[in-house]
Amino acid sequence: VAQCAIGLLRASPMLQPRESFEGQFLAFPIYLLIASIANVVFLYKSVSDLMFSAAPGTVSQAGSQVLLCAAIAELIWVIPCFLQCAIYVGAKNDNQTGLAACDIQGFYSLTSSVSSMFVGTLLSWFTLEHLVGASERSLGRWKWAGAACLLMAVIFGIIPTMPGVRDDAGYTALGEGFCYWDLTADGPAVVMLLLTVTLMGITFVLNCKSVRALHLQDEVDYKAEKYTITAALVMSYFFTWILWPVASLFTLSDQSFPSGLMIAGGILGHAQALVNPLLYGWAWKRYFLEGRTAVTVKQVS
Repeated sequence: VAQCAIGLLRASPMLQPRESFEGQFLAFPIYLLIASIANVVFLYKSVSDLMFSAAPGTVSQAGSQVLLCAAIAELIWVIPCFLQCAIYVGAKNDNQTGLAACDIQGFYSLTSSVSSMFVGTLLSWFTLEHLVGASERSLGRWKWAGAACLLMAVIFGIIPTMPGVRDDAGYTALGEGFCYWDLTADGPAVVMLLLTVTLMGITFVLNCKSVRALHLQDEVDYKAEKYTITAALVMSYFFTWILWPVASLFTLSDQSFPSGLMIAGGILGHAQALVNPLLYGWAWKRYFLEGRTAVTVKQVS
């Protein structure tokens, strides 16, 4: 039985062993291991704050709920990507269109991308409403908004696998070893262009309003730090996702992707695995959220 199992693994198109060890394939798994640890800590702290530190009915509780959604959105891809890259240290990378490995990577990558974009915009909205402004709207809606962001992202991830979509606009190998939604097809290119540009625009406007609100307030703790964090949030958001509308524009103008576009997009996307735990999990929480723990308004479940 053991020999048969070994034979099946060796015959699997996903697990063809490499003929020799190549050290260059260690870089991504090592980086992703560090990023996975950082994001597990991010998730743990978010859950811990929500369960033990944030008082019910406070801005702190609502902010912790949104922050938890951000941690989940990051973990959706960072741990699966680490495991897949670790496998490819000893096995040949066979991320070819139509194979399970490509579909798996495409699913968690698209789901995480969309959820991170949605939750990033949601955090900017929450900041404007409750951490810079003093909105008296119900705090109970934020956990449902965060859950909706994650659910919509999962639906996005499922769509490319559906019959009638998979063959023409499913997950595909886009080069540089990355599988993603087929941005060389017009349909996905239009959807990603509209989605990214719209969310970037909304996020930019929300953060500009936050900066203006801070400017109009005379006595604000850590005002300089809040300006810096807001600018960092906007830059991180834009640099992370800017190449997806660029790729879409290449497709819609009937041009092929330039060499290195996908690896550049992968590097920018992977960078957020370390940036977000620091930017959201520490800086945003420390300078924006923790100063409002005493604010309580009516919460609707």
